[in-house]
Amino acid sequence: MYGPRRCILPALGAKLGDSVAGGTIEEESEGMLTLTEKAVGKVKEVMAEQQEPYAGIRVAVVGGGCSGFQYAMNLEKDAQNDDKVIEIDGFKVFVDDASMNYLSGTEIDYVETVQGSGITFKNPNANSCCGWGESFHA
Repeated sequence: MYGPRRCILPALGAKLGDSVAGGTIEEESEGMLTLTEKAVGKVKEVMAEQQEPYAGIRVAVVGGGCSGFQYAMNLEKDAQNDDKVIEIDGFKVFVDDASMNYLSGTEIDYVETVQGSGITFKNPNANSCCGWGESFHA
């Protein structure tokens, strides 16, 4: 959906009092997943371009890639039964329970460089990333 998804190491998750897209974390939240202002802007831009309405995005960890796991991100209309739902600046981020175990503390960003643009995941749970940055090992 957003071009290349990259794993970045090392990274730290959001902490109490940190500014995040849509406000400040005022309570500790187990399994916090955050998006930067640029990522929020890109999600809203992509959602606005769609013919049909979407409630937000689904972020997941799936098996695959040279390091064992890879990230998946797609537009989503509704929550599933086991989803954690995070509301950010007018849209929802849906994450299933199994994926949240790997995504706790992760920051999602949108970057634009001379080499290209795309979503990056700064995941403190990833022990290593493959050489391409497309998959990770936890």
